[in-house]
Amino acid sequence: MAQRDPIARLIEYNRKLVGNGRDPLWMKRKLDRLTASPFGFLRGTFHLFMNDWPALGDDPLAPGEAQPIVGDLHLENFGGFKTRDGGVVFDVNDFDETASHTPAVDLMRVTTSFLLADEKHGELRAVDRVESFIESYLAAVRAQDLRPFNSDTAKLPIAVVEAIDEAKKLSRGSWLEQRVTGPAGERRFVANDKYFPVKDPAVREAVAAAVLAFTKTCDQHPENCPSWGKMLDVAVRIAGTGSLGRFRYSVL
Repeated sequence: MAQRDPIARLIEYNRKLVGNGRDPLWMKRKLDRLTASPFGFLRGTFHLFMNDWPALGDDPLAPGEAQPIVGDLHLENFGGFKTRDGGVVFDVNDFDETASHTPAVDLMRVTTSFLLADEKHGELRAVDRVESFIESYLAAVRAQDLRPFNSDTAKLPIAVVEAIDEAKKLSRGSWLEQRVTGPAGERRFVANDKYFPVKDPAVREAVAAAVLAFTKTCDQHPENCPSWGKMLDVAVRIAGTGSLGRFRYSVL
C-alpha cells in the first residue's frame, strides 16, 4: 500500500466541513476522541478505511454483486433496543453509512474493531473472537437466517443477555426523566455530556420552524390539537465520533 500521512488526510477531510454543517467546538472534541485510542481513531475515520480498501488486496468473497451493507460496522454499533412490535432484540443499531457494496467491507471493519477494542487483553483473545464471529456469520448466511438475537435465542453471551435485559427496562418516561427537568409544558433539557442546551434565539427559531413544518407532514398529526409541534426546548446532541461536530439537535 502506498504510504500516506493519515493526520494530513484527517485534517484535509474535516477542514472542508467546518462552517458547512459542522461546529468548530465539537470538531475539536472529535479530534480529542480520535487521538484517545486506536479504536477511537477507527470509529472516526471510516473515510480513510474506505479510501484504503482498494489497496487491501483481493476481496476474499469475490466475485459477487454488490448488496446492502452496514458500512461503518464496529463493536459499538451493536446494541439492545425495542422494536416496533414491542419486542426487545440485540442487533446492529447504527446505519449512518449504509450503502451497496461487498459484504467483505462489513467483515473487515468489524473484525478490525475486535482487535483494536480488546488491546489490553492481547491479540490472541481478539483473534479467537474474530474466528467465532466469522463462523457464526457464515452459518447465518448459509441458512439465510437474518433474525436478530432475542431472549429466546439459545446460548447467548452474557453481555448480549445483559444488553437485552437493560433495554427491556427502558421506557419513554424513564428516558425523559434522566434528560429533562421541570413540570409538564415547561420542561427543559438538563445540560450534560450528551446534551448542550441551545441559547441562541435565531437557532432556536430556525429549529422550531423546521419541527413545525415536519409535524404537519406526519400521518399522526392530530387536527384537533393546535399545540401539536410546539417546541419546548432544543439542545445540541453530542454523540458518535465520525459524525461528531455535525449540527445535530434534540427537540423537546
